[in-house]
Amino acid sequence: MMIKRRKKDGNVSKYTIMLKVLDNICNTAPENFKSYHLEKKTEQEIDSIRSKAYIHLFLLVKFGIIDFKTRHDYITDGSADGGLDAYYIDEEQKIIYMIQSKFRANSTNFENKEISADELTAMEIDRILDGEPEGEDGVAYNGKIKGFQAKLSKISDLPRYKYKIIILANLSSERLLQRLFGNYEKEIFNYEKTYSELVFPVCSSTYYKNQRIVISMDIEDKIEEVNETFTTSFGDCDVSLLFVPLIDIAKMIGKYKNSILEYNPRNYLSLRKNNVNRSIETSVNENNSDFSLLNNGITLVCSQYESTTRTGKNNTTKVTIEDPQIINGGQTAFTLAKILDNADDELVNKLKAKKVLLKVISIYQEEGKNKEYRDFVNKISDATNRQTKIDEADRRANQSVQINLQTDIFEKFGYFYERKAGEFEEALSKKIIENDMIIKRDIMLKVIWAYHGKCGEARNNSGDKIFKKDVFDSIMEIGISAERAVYSYLIHKKILCLEKLHKKNDYNSAEWGNAIRYGKFAVLSAYVAQYRDEEWSEENITQRLMELLSQWKAFESFVKTKESNKKYFSDVEEFDNYYKSVNVNSDVQEYFGV
Repeated sequence: MMIKRRKKDGNVSKYTIMLKVLDNICNTAPENFKSYHLEKKTEQEIDSIRSKAYIHLFLLVKFGIIDFKTRHDYITDGSADGGLDAYYIDEEQKIIYMIQSKFRANSTNFENKEISADELTAMEIDRILDGEPEGEDGVAYNGKIKGFQAKLSKISDLPRYKYKIIILANLSSERLLQRLFGNYEKEIFNYEKTYSELVFPVCSSTYYKNQRIVISMDIEDKIEEVNETFTTSFGDCDVSLLFVPLIDIAKMIGKYKNSILEYNPRNYLSLRKNNVNRSIETSVNENNSDFSLLNNGITLVCSQYESTTRTGKNNTTKVTIEDPQIINGGQTAFTLAKILDNADDELVNKLKAKKVLLKVISIYQEEGKNKEYRDFVNKISDATNRQTKIDEADRRANQSVQINLQTDIFEKFGYFYERKAGEFEEALSKKIIENDMIIKRDIMLKVIWAYHGKCGEARNNSGDKIFKKDVFDSIMEIGISAERAVYSYLIHKKILCLEKLHKKNDYNSAEWGNAIRYGKFAVLSAYVAQYRDEEWSEENITQRLMELLSQWKAFESFVKTKESNKKYFSDVEEFDNYYKSVNVNSDVQEYFGV
């Protein structure tokens, strides 16, 4: 099958989404940051504002800097900036990031125009790092650059830091970058990387994507913990059990949200829809320590866990967790974060005083074993959530085939495949994306099923049935590309539009029989069977569909004559049940197959 995508089906729509993300960032600017306000601005002024918001986007997603003013303070762009548009000092990773950004005001330039050699050579990195007060032109550096230099001078262990140059622009010649900046670490964010690693994470509320997360807790107590090492099917794993203050869990989930729920069956916003939240909140508010006994605790996996009482402070334990992922207890963590958001001083003190059981599983991930690691963590996640009522669809959300499909669909078409219920709610509420950009997971599985010729099963099954492990695996085991998945989805979407259009006219049964009333998935299977090898573009869907529907009355006459379908048509015509049967699968292939 050949798939022909028009420009507007993919990258242009992603550019439009990015503009909405940037405008949303501008709309969060405090009242006194009037230079970011878009109202009553010229087109040229809006482009200039968006260019700064583009840097905000990078700082927000890569480093999780939620506060607008904090991000703004890292932006140095302006006159006498030494070619440095922004910086960031990562004290945990000990990396100093230096950013050069080139925002383009239209999709064509954004996706095709490269940053020039002159623009790169304008970066006076060495002079700035050497503490020079002025640029090569003799003009003193602006206040933001001087502020950056002042911060560097105050870092006591500066020799331990690495320097990394970030280019937020298209650049195909890494050799040029190497020639200009030598041994500095370098990373290029071209338009494709911007869409996948900056825009998509905002839409799915997964900040810190591809960024190492390190959580430190300074607990005002010498905690007792139990440690054990187990030899597992994946290798040795260290397990630690300890009680930690509720406030530390609340701060962790409140800051990182979906980024530390990657292996959890649910996402951050979907956790709010649960009656358990109220009982957790009640227990936190009580003047006793029952919470620690009543709550099952929180389980997380990580790459490394350390704790020490040698902190230089009396009666204090420092806990450090690298790359944490909450796999059980997300409901508790979410509720604690929501409580902290609205807590008064009395409630904050209760969150500090009360504790919850934390089970930390440290798993070393070998390079090149990402799939094995993901499968192993999903196995633990599935097991720890068995006692909790979780939809089968949620249990399948983190499988590799789902993640890969979601990534490919966005990168190639600009659609958002919702593998976790509600994962795009925040982007919807902010009007960054529209409902028709989201592909629901149950619809996706049904159209994939129908694409592979199982139209009867697609119509006869719904809800948890299609996500049960054996059924889900049978649908996905054949393999499905993003092109085929989206191809199926767009055809089905068009059929639904026809159903809505002709519903009051008895579904146009006089011409099309029961095609768009009961046979929607059969029509999809027939479409694939008849036009599988043709070049596809969105323009010809309607034409091909009309050709197919014009044959449907003849198809239904054909199936009524078959002995195998006698039970559906002997006394009365039961097309409703017929289109739920396995018979329709072979009938469609026999009649429409080429």
